[in-house]
Amino acid sequence: MVEILSTIVPIFLVIAVGYVAVHQDYVPKSHVRSLGLFVVKIAMPALLLKAFSQRAFAEIMDVRYLAAYTLGSLAVFGAGLFWARLGRGRNMPASAMAALGMAASNSGFIGYQLSRRHPPDPADEHFPTRPAFPDLAQCPAAVATLCLA
Repeated sequence: MVEILSTIVPIFLVIAVGYVAVHQDYVPKSHVRSLGLFVVKIAMPALLLKAFSQRAFAEIMDVRYLAAYTLGSLAVFGAGLFWARLGRGRNMPASAMAALGMAASNSGFIGYQLSRRHPPDPADEHFPTRPAFPDLAQCPAAVATLCLA
């Protein structure tokens, strides 16, 4: 239990510090978008480049792992779409966005940092492909769902 808390508490503390910083206007709300763009356009690609450069390409590209991860992500997308549409009664565009939010992997922002705190996991060798490959299936699925609405 202590190990889990020592891993999760720092993440929530950073979230809380960010919330308080914006709420107290220490960081203006207008700057939050710029920080988000920095993370998405510079920090995440740099993290992926670093992770890709430290392993052999053949070591990273495990087709069975990628297929299972992508199919699992699509299954969560489908279940999320079904739940939002029928269970919550949302319209199709809102359901598609809710499903994408449920299925989209957050391994780059949180999962990678968590895995770095503990002994190597056999699945860690596949980290660089985790954010990219499921998105190649999820984004077209979400766009197609939105277009059909």
